[in-house]
Amino acid sequence: MEEQVFSTTELLGAYFFMGSITFVLGVVGQTLILKKNGASWLKIISYVTVAQILSSIAGVLIWLRWLFPFNVMQGFVLIPVAFPELILTVLFYFLSSPQKE
Repeated sequence: MEEQVFSTTELLGAYFFMGSITFVLGVVGQTLILKKNGASWLKIISYVTVAQILSSIAGVLIWLRWLFPFNVMQGFVLIPVAFPELILTVLFYFLSSPQKE
């Protein structure tokens, strides 16, 4: 058997392809939550952009150190991306909710 070698860009391409539906669901969920809390479109775009960058980095780190005996893909959801997306969505909900005095 000959050993196959993959470049970093090929691995990241596969990662973003597998996680594309999870990323889209995260963007839609975060946009709806921020819009419900009355955030401006500029704030929504900036929050969602930062969230996608952070969840991409965290997802790659989780994916590289995956130790669990089950596959990283469960249906159409990439589990290493779903965890950071859920955490950031809840965080943005509390950060964007109107402050009571």
